[in-house]
Amino acid sequence: MIAMPFLLVIAGVLGYYNTQVQADPDRGNSDIAAIYACEEAVAQNLKSPASADFNSSAAGGNPWVVQGVVDSENSFGARLRSTFECSVTFRNGASQTTVVRLE
Repeated sequence: MIAMPFLLVIAGVLGYYNTQVQADPDRGNSDIAAIYACEEAVAQNLKSPASADFNSSAAGGNPWVVQGVVDSENSFGARLRSTFECSVTFRNGASQTTVVRLE
């Protein structure tokens, strides 16, 4: 019997949270979202994106600066380490990502 009011409270909190996130024009504007956007952009430039193993961090805040390293396979299957840097800006729930450096 006690579980029912508890579940109603949880459902109410989750409903309120979802409404707030959807109403926020800068939703996604976080370090985690910036890292994800940058890693996706960097992966598009790799010979074997499926083999990519990223280690990234973000600083700033709209624009975010994401830096890190990625280990991935080249055309011959050898693992290589590359460094990268991206600039990520969020507007209206969408991100604009520029890969500044990939070496």
